[in-house]
Amino acid sequence: GIATAYCDSIPLVVFTGQVPTQLIGNDAFQEVDIVGITRPCTKHNFLVKDVRNLAKTIRQAFYLARSGRPGPVLVDLPKDIMQARTEFVWPEDIFMRSYNPTYKPNLNQLRRTAEELAKARKPIILAGGGVIMANASEVLCELAHELNMGLGAFPANGDLWLGMVGMHGTYAANMSINHADLLVCVGARFDDRVTGRLQDFASHARIVHIDIDPTSIRKNVEVDVPVVGDCRNSLIAIREHLAAREPLPWKERFAAWQGQLDEW
Repeated sequence: GIATAYCDSIPLVVFTGQVPTQLIGNDAFQEVDIVGITRPCTKHNFLVKDVRNLAKTIRQAFYLARSGRPGPVLVDLPKDIMQARTEFVWPEDIFMRSYNPTYKPNLNQLRRTAEELAKARKPIILAGGGVIMANASEVLCELAHELNMGLGAFPANGDLWLGMVGMHGTYAANMSINHADLLVCVGARFDDRVTGRLQDFASHARIVHIDIDPTSIRKNVEVDVPVVGDCRNSLIAIREHLAAREPLPWKERFAAWQGQLDEW
């Protein structure tokens, strides 16, 4: 369950019980190194060794789980810590020096994205779960309709919707990816069920990848324009950059491409 939440970017805080602090590492009855076991599939995990740090640790755990790219955080609680008493102090504000998610995208990368859109003749947007998590669905739909772009994920009753892409995707979505000259990926991680053979995926397209997690960008697919930032903030900024440019007749420009998409 933790591993699934980690792969799907689901915020989850897990509390586990542990043997008393003084017995940790001694192969005590029912001792399990859950911190070590879950390290590869959690965003972070904690072993609480002082009850005075318990409230702060739990506050940090929920902050980590929900901020940036969401994910599971584990808090391991030794028996003696759960039985101890302390004055309750709940920190309202959290600052973690080593954890600073990037919410505002780089302006130069946004400008490059606008330039790519202005040059494209066969653009496609591939939208992932990050769009939902960033509350960016409405902004995404507005951008798509402004540019008259086909989509890989969209309201199913929309005229630009092509369906899911990849192994379990639709014919239209997969054909569009194969023939597109620009692929704008928003909040998705290019997993193998989407890409298939990497050397054949979107082989004719320049790729823009927008994601709040920098480790997801170029992890599986080489991209031309990496945009690290919150999906909603990034999409709003891209629309602003496009609005500042000389207006283009998007509907007429993409008419032939839209006709091909409709045929597929």
